[in-house]
Amino acid sequence: MSSCSICLLPKNYPAIVFDEKGVCNYCRYQAEETTKSVHACSAERRQVLREDLERTLRSTRGPKDYDVLIALSGGKDSTYLLHRIKKEYGLRILAVSVDTGFLSSVAIDNIKTIIQRIGVDHLFITPGSGFFLKLYRHFFNHKIGKDFVHSVCYACGCVIEAIAIKYALQWEIPLIIQGYARWQPDNIFYEMPRNEIVNRDYFIPTHKKEMLQGPFTERDLESVLPSPDISFMDNVPRVLCPLHVWDYSVEDIRRTLQAENLIVKSKSSTLKTNCLLNIPMLYLDYNINGYNPYIFELSCLIREGHVKKEEWKNKMAIGNFLFKTRIFSLPILKDIEKKLAISFDDILAIHKG
Repeated sequence: MSSCSICLLPKNYPAIVFDEKGVCNYCRYQAEETTKSVHACSAERRQVLREDLERTLRSTRGPKDYDVLIALSGGKDSTYLLHRIKKEYGLRILAVSVDTGFLSSVAIDNIKTIIQRIGVDHLFITPGSGFFLKLYRHFFNHKIGKDFVHSVCYACGCVIEAIAIKYALQWEIPLIIQGYARWQPDNIFYEMPRNEIVNRDYFIPTHKKEMLQGPFTERDLESVLPSPDISFMDNVPRVLCPLHVWDYSVEDIRRTLQAENLIVKSKSSTLKTNCLLNIPMLYLDYNINGYNPYIFELSCLIREGHVKKEEWKNKMAIGNFLFKTRIFSLPILKDIEKKLAISFDDILAIHKG
């Protein structure tokens, strides 16, 4: 038995046990296992949150030019949110994209097309002083947690959240919408708590002292963090993740985007729109841990019926082979190594040694 017959969790996933039918303990005891996640939510609770979201979107009006700031990555999820909120709620939207230096060309093309066709104002933000290069180099060399996706990617996500809050405060926008899919990230469900929004240290994925001992300066951090006075402000925005509570499927999103001529099918795949750093993160994680770091989130989506098991079984098999062998990805890996001045083979050797 190489993987669960229901959810695709592999036999080498931590603490996994199969029964005689090849079903894993995560599926057999789904209620118990998923309650360990911040994303655990009963149908009743999800309905309450869905009603809160509806009230918020119907009533939110900013005092200045915009009602809502939407983080736009160029992928299908954030595009779907932008389209749906503009069409169904008529809010005045400021779309914000952050140039980390590793956006895919497909994602950038999608952003340009989306903004033009939906017709909203857009900011493309590029932090100075090579901030993201420093961030990625630091977290590839100082992994936190079980894998590089939950180290590098989530550290970056915290910074992008901070930038969104910084600009929402500047423009007096009362609501921020994030395009996180269900089961992502593993530290936020539906709404970022206000105590985390006003705590600037939350956005620094390690203690500030440790960060400053690395490549970051106070000036670097001030360039992306909200104002130090945020805890005293009355206009702190809410930060919501609608896809955590809306009923939808991946196919629903794809059909909508194609019908509205926003993202064609060939440019909607996460393999084409994801940050390019997913390639080295997946290469390292697969070769160190022996499984795809996104497999837990995928297994939850399969159990809930949001994605088709057979489709993703084939995709995962192809992806795992590519991550293991580096076929097709070696030129991209070498280019990223050059930009970050690091060696992924050296990193791999350290963690496998």
